[in-house]
Amino acid sequence: MTISTMPILCHTLISATVVALALLSSSTNAFISPLPPAKAVSSSRSTSLRIRRFIPLNMISESGFSMEEIPLSQIFQKAVMLQRSGDRSGALNEYQQFLKVATSHDVDPMLYSEVYANMGAIYAMQGKGTAINNELKTELRINAKDAFKEAVNYRPSLGSAWVNLALLTLAEGKELGNSSSEQSKVENTLKEARQCCERALGLDNDDEQSRALANKLVVDIDSMMKQMRKL
Repeated sequence: MTISTMPILCHTLISATVVALALLSSSTNAFISPLPPAKAVSSSRSTSLRIRRFIPLNMISESGFSMEEIPLSQIFQKAVMLQRSGDRSGALNEYQQFLKVATSHDVDPMLYSEVYANMGAIYAMQGKGTAINNELKTELRINAKDAFKEAVNYRPSLGSAWVNLALLTLAEGKELGNSSSEQSKVENTLKEARQCCERALGLDNDDEQSRALANKLVVDIDSMMKQMRKL
């Protein structure tokens, strides 16, 4: 199941805190989401071959009797199509159904870590909406970070998830206040985000998009930290 990871790219912190927070706004606008290319849903060989390692699986009725066989690949493909069409709630429901079936059959989570990454991207994009209150925005960001952490926990080589964790961490820094007492928190946020970028850059893979974003973020973060030390 090779699902690229679509950009949730956040971007840049500045102030001693104000400098850090100002730069951060420019860094919090793009996220990488693990959606495969359009044709991959129906024709990607790597995706279908990978999924077939652990499907078809049976959907189990409340009685415990297998009533209908629904391959995980179908659930996954439906979720991806819904996500691509903009139906984020529908996609989340399908991904959650996927996880329910996969976990009930003891499927190795490493084989479907991209499902967590896709869910993280959806939560992150929902959290960027202008019509939601701060409490919900914070909840969605936490959900997104938790999902990306699950993704890299099961597959540390998923570079896009590391970059998205860096972006979400920078977004958290953006919410910090402008007082000098917050400066250490902002600095810790920058360090944490940089560590996530370093994990992405340390991977030996061909994910050029994640590598490029991680490189850019490292440059931005180093610039912000340098400015903070001068203030």
